[in-house]
Amino acid sequence: MADPAAARQNHNPVHSLAFMEAWAEKTSLEDSMTSARFSIVNLGSEADELIEASSPDFERVVLHAPRGLILSGQDPIAAATARIPSYSSLTVGSYGFKVLLIDPVRPLRSGNRLTLTLRFRNSGHITIGLPVPADGQQAQLTTD
Repeated sequence: MADPAAARQNHNPVHSLAFMEAWAEKTSLEDSMTSARFSIVNLGSEADELIEASSPDFERVVLHAPRGLILSGQDPIAAATARIPSYSSLTVGSYGFKVLLIDPVRPLRSGNRLTLTLRFRNSGHITIGLPVPADGQQAQLTTD
């Protein structure tokens, strides 16, 4: 497991976010959709909120909350965002909140490193690297 302090990108002295256990997982047979998987740890004294994501490696990036999952008291019809309370964490991927990477600009291959930029309400833009592991393996996080 990666050291949270090593991945921290502190753009605001009040907020301190760390990213752990990040990788990209192909989720469709045609490789048209990939899911970003990672944990966000808020080491700061105030909450923050993930409000947008983008990647030069994909045509579209979508924040997605499954039907029935309401995050941070938001209206379920509004665009998905994810609140990370102070001294807390959020796991992105699997069965809850997702960051979906749609239509890659080039074929995905094991060993590729994808770039994902996350925009937070208080911490601003933070860019992380998402390795594409070999099938059945989990890759380690890299940060820019």
